[in-house]
Amino acid sequence: MMLSEEMKVRLAGTARQKAFEAFALVGLLAAILIPLAYWSRLPEEIPIHFNLAGEPDRWGGRGAMITPAALVVFLYVVLTSVCFLPERFINVPRGVPPRIGFELTQCMKMEMTWLFAALEWASIQVALGAQENLGMTVIVGLVVIFGTMAVYLVYMLRARRVEPRGVGRDTRSFVAPPDGSG
Repeated sequence: MMLSEEMKVRLAGTARQKAFEAFALVGLLAAILIPLAYWSRLPEEIPIHFNLAGEPDRWGGRGAMITPAALVVFLYVVLTSVCFLPERFINVPRGVPPRIGFELTQCMKMEMTWLFAALEWASIQVALGAQENLGMTVIVGLVVIFGTMAVYLVYMLRARRVEPRGVGRDTRSFVAPPDGSG
């Protein structure tokens, strides 16, 4: 199978794409290693759910710490797989270079791995009694994720190539008839 030039560039990656991937991998490792590092110090019952104020409202066994780590591994694998076939799974508006959608996906993968790692760390701190709630972890994480989406939306709109009139769309309903009766 011959690789297209675009696929070769995608697999090689730009410096930004390599940075996103490296930070995502470090975030993935953090999300896996944080629970392991604290495992022996965790009490038998840990918070497994938090209310809107970030206070624990449901408790469970410490084995529940495996769930967020498994979920972040799953998300990492899925989003990495999506990046290998972006034309099938990443949809960007017409005229926007596909690499922008590809970069957004990589950036979101990086941010989600770090959000999970931060949430695990905060949950462990609550379980150990070092803090009473999640603090600003969720709010900061959501602001970062939605902020990134807004930045990339602006980036997509600015990068959008303007098509010549009538190219790629049906313009019959917008053109007056030649006799001027429209």
